[in-house]
Amino acid sequence: MLLRENIQIKPFDARRNVLQVDENRHFLLNQATSDLVEILSSTTSLVEAHKSFNTVFNYSLSYGAFTDLIDKKLGGYRILKKDAVSLKPGIQNTYLKLKLPLLSARIAQLLSIPLQPFFTPRVFWFSIGGISLFLVGMVLGFAWPKISQVNYLTFMFLIYPTMLIHELGHIAACAKAKLKHGGIGFGFYFVLPVMYAEITNIWMGNKEQRIIANLGGIFAELLYAGVLGIIYLLFQSEVCLFACMSISTFVLWEFNPFVRFDGYWLLSDLTNTPNLVVKSKRVLIKVFSKTTFHQWKANKFKISASGQAIFLLGYGFINTFFILLLLGYTFITYQNEIIQFPISIYQILLKISRWDLEIQDINGALLSILLFYILSIRYLIIQYKSLIK
Repeated sequence: MLLRENIQIKPFDARRNVLQVDENRHFLLNQATSDLVEILSSTTSLVEAHKSFNTVFNYSLSYGAFTDLIDKKLGGYRILKKDAVSLKPGIQNTYLKLKLPLLSARIAQLLSIPLQPFFTPRVFWFSIGGISLFLVGMVLGFAWPKISQVNYLTFMFLIYPTMLIHELGHIAACAKAKLKHGGIGFGFYFVLPVMYAEITNIWMGNKEQRIIANLGGIFAELLYAGVLGIIYLLFQSEVCLFACMSISTFVLWEFNPFVRFDGYWLLSDLTNTPNLVVKSKRVLIKVFSKTTFHQWKANKFKISASGQAIFLLGYGFINTFFILLLLGYTFITYQNEIIQFPISIYQILLKISRWDLEIQDINGALLSILLFYILSIRYLIIQYKSLIK
């Protein structure tokens, strides 16, 4: 065999297959490249592979051109046993920084056992629909409790487990579908601390399995919120109602398709478009490049785009538009607060150290300004990297 061990290929959609190199690296291949991989996996020498390739494709490619083709299509990805091509960048997701493992795959799976029965497809779709209707009824049928009625420490005690419950939902979905998964860890998305579950291997599942796995975290949160809602109905606990409503409202934010939360991965699966942000940016840059502008000016620009290209252009445009709109609105509305933001953060940290933080200290304006800083710093970093290349 000319390829590394444990290489696997499975269908992804009607036109492409997914190649698994290891648990964290997957590549989409067209049918021709998939056939090349199959030839290399079933032969023991390049000479034999060369003959088989020309027979399968009815070509008369020279041996040198054949090896060049292998290097071009598969080199640099550590797919080949003997790979002379330099490691190509971008073969792993890098949006999470400073990743710190917290729970091993085995412990994560054991903790997810109570959730696993819900992830049989029929049970899952029925349950997520029923729980969603129940929570909509809770939010519309009851008024939000006043902050003075809610014990802050109890509220935090109820809210913090949702981060772990969310990730256990992803793990449970993978375990039920018999897809190998990793553990649960902690990392930073831009500068925001987040928990994550290692479920990259869901690319080896079918479309429904991928969608259920990506919705698994949201489903687990909704299930938890539903339990809190039932506790409120039974015991009239205001803090449980407040936690139930807070979790239900935050789930709406998690459906946002323009940041790498669950909504982004869901849209990626529904459209069969991995690396959605990266691909949309490429299309956007190409359309608004100087070359395109000059072609349009000289009446040489021709529109010939596929449905996917139009979707990527629209996604990239809307994404960029809303980011600019958010930055502009925040800057105009909170100019003084933006200047005083470092002091505000310092005061919040002091309150946390004294166990004196109250719910009203974390308001919408503060979160908007934090997002403003994150996006602005990210933009400056990207511009700096482009200047030093």
